[in-house]
Amino acid sequence: MKLQHLIFTLDLPGIPVQRLRDFHSSPEAIRILTPPGTLRNLTGDVGPLHEGQELTLYVKKMGVTLPWRARNESLSPEGFTDRMLSGPFATWKHHHRFIDLGRYGSQLVDEIYFQLPLAPLSHPVLPLIRADIRKLFHFRHQQTQETLQSP
Repeated sequence: MKLQHLIFTLDLPGIPVQRLRDFHSSPEAIRILTPPGTLRNLTGDVGPLHEGQELTLYVKKMGVTLPWRARNESLSPEGFTDRMLSGPFATWKHHHRFIDLGRYGSQLVDEIYFQLPLAPLSHPVLPLIRADIRKLFHFRHQQTQETLQSP
């Protein structure tokens, strides 16, 4: 199966890019950005975001809890990447980009690259997986917006 690519953007009028960066750097962000009932446990280096940080998320989907081990890489003022080291996908890479729009605020761009395991057997479920990822990022962006707009 070829590498899949999805992009999600969130405009944050009036929200300075530094506030967006600070939110994503906080240890609480992962819990805020994960839909309720999904995150069963979180282990590893659960402190503030930093280069090489490794976490294992125990994520419940369809009644099954799966470990998802990831590493944060390529940290810069413009964003960072989290790469799945082991988990439910054959490949998963998520770029978080923070764009400064000056007096207009900021923009968050989430760029996802993934491959499903067990190709070609997994091909029929690809539309369902893509829809589930879209739903997840809709939730994440809604949470980001609500969190950053609250005083």
